[in-house]
This record gives sequence, structure tokens and C-alpha cells, in this order.
Amino acid sequence: MKNKKGAIELSMTTIIIIIVGVVLLGLGLTWVKTTFGNVGDLTEESFRVAQDTIQRDMAPDDTFYVSGYSIKAKQGKFTEVYAGIQFFDPDPNSITTYSFSVNSPEAMTAGIEFIVAPPTPVNAGERKGVPFGIKVPKNIPEGEVYSATITATSSEGSESEVFLIEVV
Repeated sequence: MKNKKGAIELSMTTIIIIIVGVVLLGLGLTWVKTTFGNVGDLTEESFRVAQDTIQRDMAPDDTFYVSGYSIKAKQGKFTEVYAGIQFFDPDPNSITTYSFSVNSPEAMTAGIEFIVAPPTPVNAGERKGVPFGIKVPKNIPEGEVYSATITATSSEGSESEVFLIEVV
């Protein structure tokens, strides 16, 4: 009789553990879906704002543009900046893909991070806005100024713009 009682208790414990595990898994999956859904929305919003900014500010004959030549970046914060690229080609069906990089040895040595967009395809005659980010650590004093160069490279060549980062 004791063996049957032990077997029933073991089965009940197993069932309870399985139910608790399934509930926790469901809650965890919901949390992950919500979190990554918000990240996707923020990314889409950044590209939309970049596109609006570039359409408004970029000159019709510019091939590459940065939305500010002196960027104020706060200590310990992420600052979003927008670049614009325009691809001129006589063939309207032509497409090229631009890769972006930022070079600033002094800023990088100080701990400033640059986050650039993934490679971006651009159709002939199209103007595209691309966000990139600057993250300044808290230990960099206010008033520091760094020079940086952002470069857009494709099979057609490369374009660069120099900008300043002022820590505020």
C-alpha cells in the first residue's frame, strides 16, 4: 500500500512541476516576443525619421550627407545621427549596396562607440536615409571634442563626410 501511495505522490509532483514549467515557459515567451517586437518598432521608427530628415535636408545633387557637422552627444547616452545616400546612375534598373563605417581613432581610444546600419541597397535615382549611433561613456568629461569620418562604400566607389562629436 505504501508503494502505491508513493507512486501517486511522485506522479502528482511530476504533473505539478510540468504545469509550473509550461506556465513559466509561456510567460517567458510572451516577454521575449514583446521585447523584440518593441526593438523592431524602434528600428523601423529610426529608419523612418532618417528618411524624413534626409528628404528634407539633403540637396538634390548631394551623393552623401550627414545631418550635422557638429553633433552634441551626452555622456552615458546614445545619440542618433542620420546619413543620406543618393545613387546616380543612367540605368534606372541599376542597384548598388552601400556599407557604412566610421573612423575616429581618438574617439574610439576614449571609449566612444559607433553603431552603423547594415549594408543598404539603393536603387538608381533613389535617396535613402540611414541612421547611425554614437554612444559616449560617462567617464568622458564635458567639452571634449572628437573628429570622425563616416564613409559609405559601394561597388561604385566611396563617399566620406567629416563631423565633430562634442561631449555635453
